[in-house]
Amino acid sequence: MGSCCYYNSPLGILEIKADAEKVSSIFFVDEAAENFIHSDAKESTDKCVAQFAEYFEGKRKSFDTDYLEPQGINFQN
Repeated sequence: MGSCCYYNSPLGILEIKADAEKVSSIFFVDEAAENFIHSDAKESTDKCVAQFAEYFEGKRKSFDTDYLEPQGINFQN
């Protein structure tokens, strides 16, 4: 089971999908769908959102990527 959350960045809405341990995808979307957050992935998505917020506030220059596990072929990743 995974989760999906949305972050309203200055560049647009980001859809963040994750499972219990890792974030699997981050995409720009036109609008947020109805949120569905399951408790098994809340820590992963919260960490990702916090880092984006710090970046857009000018407090962060690099990202901790240990919690990322992108899905796709090598070219996509």
